[in-house]
Amino acid sequence: MHTAVGRYVESCVIGTKAGIGYLALESAKAMWNALVPLLDAPNNRKLLIKPLVTVHQCLKSTRQNDDPDFLVLVYSALFTCLAEQKDWKLGETVVEEAFLYLPMTH
Repeated sequence: MHTAVGRYVESCVIGTKAGIGYLALESAKAMWNALVPLLDAPNNRKLLIKPLVTVHQCLKSTRQNDDPDFLVLVYSALFTCLAEQKDWKLGETVVEEAFLYLPMTH
């Protein structure tokens, strides 16, 4: 499962570098589907921080906010992982960056 998550993150990065925001968003959604079963164990949640932060950076760069319900899921998972690791500094940074591109209505 971790390999699948990594592949989808790579796809998200490629979409970002190519300037194709839709590809970045759809790759992030595919990553989410592979990632959900891994959220049950603290061990896995620690390993998911880096992929989730990378996807955050891609979505922020492409300003992909077309699916705010999906973004809420991704950020909820990321903040759960960060809180568990007590990485407050990274959490604060991600929140500030996310609020700059997320729709105000959500």
